Amino acid sequence: MNKLIRTLSVAVLVVIPSALASPAWAETPVVADAPPIVYLTFQHEQSGKCLDGSVGQGVRLNNCNGGRYQQWRVDTKDGTTRLRNRIGGECLDGSVGQGVRLNTCNGSSYQKWVINSDSKAIPHVQSQLCLDGSVGQGVRLNTCNGSSYQKWSH
Repeated sequence: MNKLIRTLSVAVLVVIPSALASPAWAETPVVADAPPIVYLTFQHEQSGKCLDGSVGQGVRLNNCNGGRYQQWRVDTKDGTTRLRNRIGGECLDGSVGQGVRLNTCNGSSYQKWVINSDSKAIPHVQSQLCLDGSVGQGVRLNTCNGSSYQKWSH
């Protein structure tokens, strides 16, 4: 009997401290009306390839493969969108002098885009140019003209 009580005491002492150390409710912060995290893949309608943010390769069109390099977190605020690459966590950044690239997310106007579901264009807020996937030119900013080079499905 004494052996049984000692065994149960040890078992209880092992279980209770681990349960108190990390209660399930403490790991999940409560945020009222938090928007869901959405990841989209953008397929270039003219080429059929996907917007890819591969580390070391920059932003490019690549065969669609469902990989995390081709998944973009859509953060919408103030009517504009920031596109954050799932694998590296960097944002799609566009400037006339630097082109389209991945850069540390900083909330600047260079990282603000509008996803226009009607025209399928993705205009860049700061430059008023569109995300363009012209063959031979790569992914770049170009004057919005409604061409298939500027249409993206998601």
